[in-house]
Amino acid sequence: KEHFLSCYWSVNSPALKHHDPSLPYLEQYRIDCQQFRLLYHLLSPWARCANKDSLALWTFRLLDENLDGLINFKEFACVLDTMYYGSFTHKLKLLFKLHIPPAFTEVESLSPSKGAQLSKEELIHFSLLN
Repeated sequence: KEHFLSCYWSVNSPALKHHDPSLPYLEQYRIDCQQFRLLYHLLSPWARCANKDSLALWTFRLLDENLDGLINFKEFACVLDTMYYGSFTHKLKLLFKLHIPPAFTEVESLSPSKGAQLSKEELIHFSLLN
């Protein structure tokens, strides 16, 4: 309901500008970061934590691989599936990826007093491991 209200009853909806009916059904409908945040707060099992806004933003950035500010419902459903039904390993991988670039862009601001930390390159390397 939230998605359809914002698409069809809002002026200059970014989702309608990028609507491509030639794509498979689940990939046709896209949501922006604000819509994602609202849906994330309603549906995510992690939305009860104190950092729910940060987690929603980092999750959106992780899913928005082409950096157009939109994700499709297939991507949204897949991340919810991982949160609810994924194995412990998949959930841990998701949480790890949320705390490194491109999702988390504040790696440079970490305090060096926290001991030995991995470099950005090392973090990215570990995030790409299967």
